[in-house]
Amino acid sequence: MATEYKDLIKNIMKSRGFKCKSEFYFMKLGDNFVEVDFTVNKSRLHSGVNYKKYSHDDIYWKILGKEELSRKKDSERIGIAAWKSWPIGYYSFIDENVNNEVIEKRINSIFSDILPEIENIDINSLVLEGEYKNSQKCLALIDLGRINEALKLSQKCIVEGESGGLVYYGKSFYQLVIERYSGLFLSKQRKSKL
Repeated sequence: MATEYKDLIKNIMKSRGFKCKSEFYFMKLGDNFVEVDFTVNKSRLHSGVNYKKYSHDDIYWKILGKEELSRKKDSERIGIAAWKSWPIGYYSFIDENVNNEVIEKRINSIFSDILPEIENIDINSLVLEGEYKNSQKCLALIDLGRINEALKLSQKCIVEGESGGLVYYGKSFYQLVIERYSGLFLSKQRKSKL
């Protein structure tokens, strides 16, 4: 990306409260976490905005047995790459004939049209009511404390041969959900009977 454009984007994004890591910009908005990236190729501006519930990464890392990642700063969370939970939504834009005005217009549209919507989205409800992956539904159920439902969904997915897009230590995402949370659910059941 041309240095002048990179500097312009960085200055605007930081002036509006975003933090920066390389060409990625991030911010916690309400309960949600937003990442924005920009690249300029052959006079085209490519920009993307993705978001998820902030707590979903922490749950995902617990499932993987990587709880130490939850202690990292947000700037370090951005660089974790393959270890992050899946985004819930993604916006992608291509603007032609890039110049300062085009960049400013795109950033303004992100701030006026997209970020207010993301800040107010109840991601758990969105995921559970929409056409999302079962793995994302498991994260939402766990986040809501509906452990039994997450376990049932995981068992169903295992029976149907679904891995959840992840195999870690030879176990599918759903096997790991059951391994991490079934003891918690069983101990809650026992306490409720006492």
